[in-house]
Amino acid sequence: MPASNTRWIGWLALWVILAVVFGAGFARVNWTRYYALSRRGVSAEALVVAKEAHQEVRYRFSVAGQTFDRIGHLGTGNPPYASVAVGQTINVYYLPTDPNVSCAGSPESWLNRETRLIVLLVAFAPIFVVFTIQWWVKRMQVKSAEELHPS
Repeated sequence: MPASNTRWIGWLALWVILAVVFGAGFARVNWTRYYALSRRGVSAEALVVAKEAHQEVRYRFSVAGQTFDRIGHLGTGNPPYASVAVGQTINVYYLPTDPNVSCAGSPESWLNRETRLIVLLVAFAPIFVVFTIQWWVKRMQVKSAEELHPS
């Protein structure tokens, strides 16, 4: 097999490894939570207790007599941030086994958004890393050649 083919197979293998690592890393941030909420989440009404920076709201809901305070973006199924007022109710989903895990709005729409973002990141972040490494290796080869054969 020619050296150039072997080199490309090595770069492709690096891209696959990076894609798996990036995908697993990005999925741990929010995707697993939205996946669990979309499969086992229970709908509830929550009270908006504050409007926060970055278009997030602080909301409060109760499960079996216990109150939970959370913060997050409103999501599908709730009014836009600009039209929500403190004291208004919004729709949230929580896990019955752990109500600390919740989201405002439809977990399915959050899961779809997160999935699209992860697909883009998994496709392009490893490409950026691979091309950066290729550029650096080429630069080191040129620098090494210049040191061996000065002009």
